[in-house]
Amino acid sequence: MREALMISAGVSAVFSLFSLVLFIWGLVVLIIGKIRVSKRSLVGKNARVAALYLCGQAPAASIVGLIIDGAIDLGGSGPAGALRENIVRGLIFLCFGIAGWVAASKHVKASEVRESDLSSKDKQSGSTMETAFVENTSGQGKAATVPVEVKKWNWGAFLLNWIWGLGNRTYIALLCLVPLLNVVMVFVLGAKGSEWAWRNKRWESVEHFRRVQKKWAWIGLAVILVAIVLRILVSR
Repeated sequence: MREALMISAGVSAVFSLFSLVLFIWGLVVLIIGKIRVSKRSLVGKNARVAALYLCGQAPAASIVGLIIDGAIDLGGSGPAGALRENIVRGLIFLCFGIAGWVAASKHVKASEVRESDLSSKDKQSGSTMETAFVENTSGQGKAATVPVEVKKWNWGAFLLNWIWGLGNRTYIALLCLVPLLNVVMVFVLGAKGSEWAWRNKRWESVEHFRRVQKKWAWIGLAVILVAIVLRILVSR
């Protein structure tokens, strides 16, 4: 048991370090305003948005770890409880770290493609006053073409999962109610939720879609913060 406890503590420390490295990287990007991921680079505002994904995953993992620990008493008593706590917390930091990395990568890719398309359109038109009509394909199901601006990590879907799914007609999110499967499904929703919501519901425009999804993200964050405050008050 002692050896298993030492190994689990080491693995948990490595996963936590991975999350911390991403967090520090995000802080550096916020300062210098430049990021390079998967041979793609961004500068300015878009780079700092990607940095927020890298920075946000570590605090989010800590918050979720505290909530889970308080809800089901991970530590328990004795070596077995400590072993369970190390494993769960390590996995939480690993999953959130990967989620932050994927979100930043998708944002960099989508922003680079968007900037490239805009540059190409400007060159072809010869004037920035000319704009191309973009067909609104939202709500057309699997046949819908999803704009690159939509293909981003969805924090609202990640934090509110099945509740977000009901509000965005993405009923596959109800799988989050299934024990064990929900652990994986929340990350699937974070990565694919925006695409599903675009296909399943009619939106006025890409800007309207992004504006609504941003509200969902803020609501999800507020719910977590309220849960933490209530937990602290109850434990006193």
